[in-house]
Order: sequence, then structure tokens, then C-alpha cells
Amino acid sequence: MQALNEIPSTFSCLNAPFVVSYAGSLGSGYDIETIIESAGILELRFPGCFVFKIAGGGQKSALLEAVSTPNLCYYGYLSTSEIFSMLSCSHSMLLPYVSNSAVALPIKFFDAVNFRLPVVSSLGLEAGDLIKEYMIGSCYQAGSAESLCESIIAVREAHAEYHRNMCVFSDLFSDVYELSQVYAEFARELLL
Repeated sequence: MQALNEIPSTFSCLNAPFVVSYAGSLGSGYDIETIIESAGILELRFPGCFVFKIAGGGQKSALLEAVSTPNLCYYGYLSTSEIFSMLSCSHSMLLPYVSNSAVALPIKFFDAVNFRLPVVSSLGLEAGDLIKEYMIGSCYQAGSAESLCESIIAVREAHAEYHRNMCVFSDLFSDVYELSQVYAEFARELLL
């Protein structure tokens, strides 16, 4: 992967900004500070080329509400249909977990699969293994804004390949990762 400072300043936005989204909890287990810092770096280095769309709520909501970076849009809580609309207009999905996270395969991974969005993830374990094995996105080092920027740029530069791989992955595992089945199983587990 190319280091951020090695990417030419003539890097082109092509026709439209590359949209990276996250919808979910904004609690202490999520790497929100790194997203905010990365948004600032990318906007400074490549104005107008990258947009971050964040929805949800939790302990770290105030951090996002205070951001004045023009390429970071924080929506607060959204309805299911609004989240689906946001993800339908995205190029990639963030799985931003803190460095000591023990999360192996989050439910947000299933959202990415169903929306056929390449992922940018800080997770190792099962999610990281799947991302690398099937080449459906890029992994970054939690807490490192430069690493997150490099991963987002890598996914943007090879988006067609990552998206194609995610479509194949989604088709291969549609019986396992189908959204309604995943959420139904999740609800059953909560009720046990």
C-alpha cells in the first residue's frame, strides 16, 4: 500500500467524491476520533475527493457534532429507510473499532455484504481474515489516521475490483449473510 505522503498531490477526484459511510453505535468501542482526524487529513490533502457520512448515536456523538470539517456529515439517529438510502449512495463502509476490540464479525459486516460495499476495517480476527482472503476491502490500524487514509485511498483506487469481489462474495454467502436472516438470528439471541 502506498504511504499517504507518497500519493501525488495531483490525485484526481474523477467525477464525484468517494463516499465512505458508517451507521451504528458511537460508543467507547468505536474508533470515531480516527475517522474525524482522517476526514480532516483527506480534505486538506485532496479537497472535495472524499466524503464521510456517519449516522448513529452514543458516547462519542458530541465529538462528531463539534466537527467543522466540510467532508464529514454527521446525521445523528436515522430511520432504517434513511440508513438504507445513505448506504445505497455510498462507495464503501467503515468498520471502525478500537485497537483492543474483541469483535470478530460485527453485524455491520453483514450490512456491507448485503449492500455490496467494500469495507474499510480496523478488525482482525474473522472479519479481517475474510476481507483479506476475498479481497473485499482494506484493513487499517485502529487509532492511526494515516493508516485509515491509506486504506480508504486504496479502496477508492481499486474500487471496481473490490466491488466486483464483494458482489461475488455476497452471492457465494447469500444464504449465510442475508440481512433479514442475520437480524432475525441476532434478535433471537437477544431474547435468550
